[in-house]
Amino acid sequence: MKHRVTVCVFLLTGLAAGARSPRAVEARDARPLSIEDVVGMESMRDVEVARAGDAVAWIRRRVDLEADRVTGHVMLTRLDDGETIQLTRGNHRDRSPRFSPDGRRLAFIGSRGKPHTPQVWLLDLRGGEPERVTSWPTGVRALAWLDDSTLVFTAREDSTYRERELARGHDDAQVVADADHYPPVRLFARDLRARRTRRLTRNAGQITEFAVSPDGRRIVLAINRDVDYRYNNDVPPAQYLYDVDRGALVEICRAPHVDPYDFAWAGDASGFWCRRDVASDTTDTFVSIAKLYWYDLGDSSLVRVPLRQDRGLGGSYVAVHDGLLVALADGVTDRIVHLSGSPRRPRVRPVHTSRTVRLLAAQPGAARIVYAMADAATIPEVMTARLDGARLRDAMRLVDLNTALRRRRLARREIVRWAGARGDTVEGILYYPVDWDSTRAWPLVAWIHGGPSARNMDFFSERWSAYPHLLAGHGAFVLTVNYHGSSGYGLEWVESIRGHYYELEVPDILRGIDAQVARGLADPDSLGIMGWSNGSILAIACCVESDRFRVLCAGAGDVNWTSDYGNCAFGAGFDEAYFGGTPWSNPQAYVDKSPLFRMQRVTAPTIIFFGEKDTSVPTEQGWQHFRALQRIGKVPVRFVLFPGAGHGLSRPAHQRRKMREELAWIERHLWGRPASTDPIYGPDSPLARALALAKAARVGALYGREVDASLVPETVPAGEVEVGRFEVTNAQFAAFDPNFTYPPGADNVPVTNVSFPLAQTYCMWLSRRTGRTWRLPTRAEMDAWMARARGRRGNTLERWVGYRPAPDDVARLREVIARLERTRLLLEPVGSFAPVDGIYDLDGNAAEWVTGADGEGEIVGASAVTLADADPPERPPLSYVGFRVVRQRR
Repeated sequence: MKHRVTVCVFLLTGLAAGARSPRAVEARDARPLSIEDVVGMESMRDVEVARAGDAVAWIRRRVDLEADRVTGHVMLTRLDDGETIQLTRGNHRDRSPRFSPDGRRLAFIGSRGKPHTPQVWLLDLRGGEPERVTSWPTGVRALAWLDDSTLVFTAREDSTYRERELARGHDDAQVVADADHYPPVRLFARDLRARRTRRLTRNAGQITEFAVSPDGRRIVLAINRDVDYRYNNDVPPAQYLYDVDRGALVEICRAPHVDPYDFAWAGDASGFWCRRDVASDTTDTFVSIAKLYWYDLGDSSLVRVPLRQDRGLGGSYVAVHDGLLVALADGVTDRIVHLSGSPRRPRVRPVHTSRTVRLLAAQPGAARIVYAMADAATIPEVMTARLDGARLRDAMRLVDLNTALRRRRLARREIVRWAGARGDTVEGILYYPVDWDSTRAWPLVAWIHGGPSARNMDFFSERWSAYPHLLAGHGAFVLTVNYHGSSGYGLEWVESIRGHYYELEVPDILRGIDAQVARGLADPDSLGIMGWSNGSILAIACCVESDRFRVLCAGAGDVNWTSDYGNCAFGAGFDEAYFGGTPWSNPQAYVDKSPLFRMQRVTAPTIIFFGEKDTSVPTEQGWQHFRALQRIGKVPVRFVLFPGAGHGLSRPAHQRRKMREELAWIERHLWGRPASTDPIYGPDSPLARALALAKAARVGALYGREVDASLVPETVPAGEVEVGRFEVTNAQFAAFDPNFTYPPGADNVPVTNVSFPLAQTYCMWLSRRTGRTWRLPTRAEMDAWMARARGRRGNTLERWVGYRPAPDDVARLREVIARLERTRLLLEPVGSFAPVDGIYDLDGNAAEWVTGADGEGEIVGASAVTLADADPPERPPLSYVGFRVVRQRR
């Protein structure tokens, strides 16, 4: 987004796989990430540690691509044995799980039943179904525990008489910025014993956040008083302390433009930590960095916490038993430090970690923390550890999510630096093509972050709007740029573009691309650029200023600042901060800054994306961009609108469509590959199977390759190894054993009736013949490959009889199968069914020999005479058992 984000919420994608023990070596997948991998990632959010430190509650966000639905379920992970339990189910999006102080119950917000608005639900952790404890007409926004029998929550007041009368008359007209009827959001308490709800505050305006002190005696809260604050950034929210015993609400931090937020109480309830945005102009903090402050309850003072760094706060902080763990911004990473002692003069000690850490939660008043750890090229691991001074001890992985992603081929990443617009150092991250080699220059796509006061971090973050690993899998370098105006580099860097918007960022980006070309990595004739929101704004400007780009992907980007001022939800705050005034006070600046008036310079084929109801970058900006390029007629242009969507795309179907359109556009215009987003046949259709099979190596009509006058199996990449595209065929086995015979016409049928030792001997013969190392697959490798083919309906007994036979039917079918055993007529030629990642026949035909953990032979998989996914697994006759081979990479 191009506006200031005040509360950082991190979506953790691609989280850790495996158990609490050290990670076992997993079989790796041959393929890079796919669109479905990215859109369908699970994530962990809303993490809370119980006061006793024995359990962690969290929300597992899952995506159902077929149903175009996102769900959020409450999960509980026990720390004594690592077991994770799913507490809620169904097609709901639950959120905000909160432990009661005694740890016996869990409250959360969810929508189910009537009224179908977000309500508070309660779970007894000893068992049972969720119980709804509120029925608030306008829905619940946020909740917390006051004590073991009392919940507090924020909600909009019930409709006024005026609102009900308007609704009764079907009058849905809206008064913009209607300060006279600004609906209040207030604080309420729910007594669980008396089953009664009472109003705690009678404030005007809307409570935007609150935090309860550990002793339950006070609540700090922020109230937005200006209905138009988001637009103009003029009157910031006010902060209050609510005294629970006296029922009194007292304003604190009365100095103008102070605006603390993101409250975290100290364990002893002596005060709370908070952020405050600071800028050179104390009356306008739209362009700012966040600093850490302490509010002392004893003398009612708000003081800045000295941290001996000037780059501002990073992602998050959590209160611990003896102080605070806080992330300090440091360019592409965050530095974690531990504060202890007096908040006015704390002892600041660095917490050493091997990779970037994002703090998620901490045990109230104790030392247990939960965090995610990763770099930009590794799937994050969710960890828990005990804080001992400035050290993390007894660290262990907490949960398993997205286990399949660990088998994907990810890009290598490099932190890169170059001289920017003012000669100072600009930092970015360069992702290498998955199959990169240094013998040639490769295409490069620059992905530009939004904000502008955001940044690219050395932390895995693959999503629908930015997917460097997926692009790297398609054969491109991907460069991200922390241009002037980005966060993470201090106040001077953030404010450097005030009054100089575009003037520093565009040269930063272009020089960063030049630097990779100069290194011989990037092909200067194969450059693309893309971004969303402010990233799109800058990508468009780069294409106006330079003709080097062969493709532009512009998601929700401005082209006309004069119209943005009135139509953007925060137009006055943003535009006045960066352009130095209003359109009527400085009209020429608005025209000069608007790419719309220089669209004739653009030479890059452009694809434009917008949500139909975007107010952060108004949708009409996309229309102006599209119509200008369309009328000029100089470059191809495509405009994709997403119905009902705002500034971000929340529906999985929209996310997938955006990525498909974008990748097709890049493939067509950067690589020159004909591409169409219009489907004309399904991936499992006979035509698709025929096209895939046409890629297989052949010697005449026989599958395989010829090596030293012998027919040997063809292999395809599969992570760290290469595996046979097909099972070993009769014709291939006959090259090894000249005395082997098989029926006419069965050359490409898998060889069967082969013992495990004989299959091993075949591998040794292959090794001698080819000068490479061959072996049978391990059980772990084959399990991983077959798991991806499960449910594909290959050649199994179900196929031959036309239904899933009952156990009694199977027993009778054995007699029929026995008559066919010698002829093996039920075996089909290899490649008769759709592949998975280029590997065929993982879902039936012949079962296969593999090497077990003890080195002995094991038979795995279904066959033409056994059921798919039989439980327990069926052992087929040897006449339906074959094998495939694995070749070690050099």
